[in-house]
Formats: sequence, C-alpha cells, structure tokens
Amino acid sequence: MALGAEDVSRKDHPGEGMAEMIEFYLRKLPEGELEIKQQQVQQFPLGYEKEEKAQHESDIAALKKVAEAVAVSQVMISHDTNKTIPDATCEKALEDFRKYLVPKGVIKTGKHFNANLLVEAFKLYEEKYEAFGCTWNSPRNMLFWQKIIGYIQRYLPACYAQAFSQGLHFVVNRNEKLGHSFKDRFDNVFFFPLDARPEFRLGYDYAAGSRFKWGGRACSRAVRAFKTFVEQKLHHYDFLCNDLESVGKHTCQSIGMRNTS
Repeated sequence: MALGAEDVSRKDHPGEGMAEMIEFYLRKLPEGELEIKQQQVQQFPLGYEKEEKAQHESDIAALKKVAEAVAVSQVMISHDTNKTIPDATCEKALEDFRKYLVPKGVIKTGKHFNANLLVEAFKLYEEKYEAFGCTWNSPRNMLFWQKIIGYIQRYLPACYAQAFSQGLHFVVNRNEKLGHSFKDRFDNVFFFPLDARPEFRLGYDYAAGSRFKWGGRACSRAVRAFKTFVEQKLHHYDFLCNDLESVGKHTCQSIGMRNTS
C-alpha cells in the first residue's frame, strides 16, 4: 500500500517514507528480503507501465474536456463566500469529471494516484490564466482552481496531502522533512478528513496550495514545488523498477508470482 501511494523517502530524507519504514521491519523477519521482493512485484508486475501510460492519456483527455467546458461557460461568483457558481452545462461537465476520477474498484497494482495529472492541471491553469480572465478572482480562473484542481487533490495519497498541508515551499525549497500532519500551516484547515467543514470543501470551495487557496499567478511557486516534490520521489521508483526487471525475469516463480513478461 505504501508503494502504491508513492509514500517513499526523498533522497535527502532517508526514512521519511512509510515504504522504507516497513521494509526496515520486514528485513528482521525470516526470509524478509524475499517478502519485500514479493510485495514489490505484486504491486508493480512486469508491464504495469504500459497500463499506467494508457491511464495517464485517458486522464489528460478527461482534464482537457472539462477545461474546454469551462472556456465556454458562464460563471458567477458569490462575493460573500468566494464560491463559484457555474452554468448548467459546465456543472454537467464538472460532474462527469468527478465521476471519471472515482476509482473503478480496488487498485491492486501500480500507483494509487496519477501525480502527473495534478501537474498537468496546474500547467493548464497557468496556460489558460489570461484567456480565463487574467486575474486570480476572475470567475473561470477561480472555478478551474477550486473545482478542477481542488477536486483532483481530493484523491491525493496521504504523503502528498501532508506536503500540501505543510507547505510545498518549505518541504521542497527549504528542504524540511515531511512532518506527517494534515493541518494547514497557515490556516485552521485540515486536509483530511474530507468535508469536515461542509461550508468549505476541498474541490468545491477551494484548492490546497499553501496560502494560495483562491489561485492566482502567485501559485506558480506551488506548482513548481509540487513538480519538484514528485520528481524527488522518482529516484526511489527508478531504482525499484530497475530492480524489479531483474526480479521479474529471474525470481518470480520462486516467490509464487506469475511472470507477465
């Protein structure tokens, strides 16, 4: 589960991730190394990258489709609450996007969350920023930030949600160790449990991004920091996948796994 959630340590912070903590104790067991390899191959069977590439392409298509709906929508803002109110057509597109993001059953292999979908959503927000009104509080920009970026964030694994809560600038640029808290660094808001405050719901009324809950060009710092945070975790997966190629080809049968190559 920790591997699927990408809850792994960054290079400069060994022991930060749950995966390494679990491995530490598994190695104390008889045949612990074999158990580690078995769980790794179960989570990342040979060929899983092809499935995840297809999933990513589908995710991006869904993201672009809902962005196109926002581009032609009529959006109002409640100035008392800063909540965006889309027209009926846009609301239907948003609802379709929400349904699309719901996992289709239990995720048994690969990663639980496509971090690159959120990276692409951030990029698309910046690309559309001028066309959507060129101000942080223009109706379409606020809607995209609150209801698209924010809704994708509802599916973040705990380790990513903790990084947003702590502040990506501090975790990445100031190299802080992940503190494993869901309380926002600046506001009295908790990332999880979702919808703990019915009047202020992630993905409906705001998106997480340090102080930039309402969006804006200033969020670019958070965008770059998140991309860097994702990349910092990839070193572990690069090592893992290279190792699994050898494991899958030579030892799958010995640990009771079917070689899928």
